[in-house]
Amino acid sequence: MDEETFCRCLLLALATKRRSMLASGESFHSAFRSMLQLALGQPSVSLLAEKMLEDFDPVFSVSPAADAMVLRGLRDRILAMRLGSETRVEFLVGPAQAGQELRRATPFAGVFKLLAKHLLGQMKLDSEEPRG
Repeated sequence: MDEETFCRCLLLALATKRRSMLASGESFHSAFRSMLQLALGQPSVSLLAEKMLEDFDPVFSVSPAADAMVLRGLRDRILAMRLGSETRVEFLVGPAQAGQELRRATPFAGVFKLLAKHLLGQMKLDSEEPRG
């Protein structure tokens, strides 16, 4: 699996759980890094997670892969940027469609749902209500 597929699958898994989410700042990058550490224990994505963790910038506490995921989501029309004082993205796909696309994209849909749940659980500053 390549990084682009990983990011797309993670976004689809997130879309099954949220209407929108924070997509920048310390909380987002810290949660993304924590999610990658969990992914190390998942054989289907562990090598890619290790590579993405190696790219973490300790000086600025950011993960280039997290920013790249948001940009890919915007490009692929999975996300839309919401204007405001914080960078928030809105999912353009509903939970049912996201679930179907996730299952078509990978045989590891369950892994990505686990990673999405972990990432969202780590984002303490994100007050968006979950989907249904």
